[in-house]
Amino acid sequence: VPQATDRYYDLQQQTNLLILDGLMRLAVDNGADASVRGDALAAIDRIYARTQLSAPTDPGMRAHLRLAAYRIERLYADPASVDAGPPVVVPPGSPIGN
Repeated sequence: VPQATDRYYDLQQQTNLLILDGLMRLAVDNGADASVRGDALAAIDRIYARTQLSAPTDPGMRAHLRLAAYRIERLYADPASVDAGPPVVVPPGSPIGN
């Protein structure tokens, strides 16, 4: 767990939220394989459990965990509220190795 004095603290918090957002988009993506969606939802459930069990003394970390919990609670209440994000565009050409 990063500390407020860690020079990478803010970067780690931002990265954590980006990963959470990606997992949430994957969990509600009807085009994704069901087992992958299930794995994403299981990871989200683990993150949510951590937000509920953890009581850090650092106010920044408390706020970060509360924001993550809020986003997950919003997902649980209304999966359609999750922004799908930009579509993935496959670059033209053959895959490497073909």
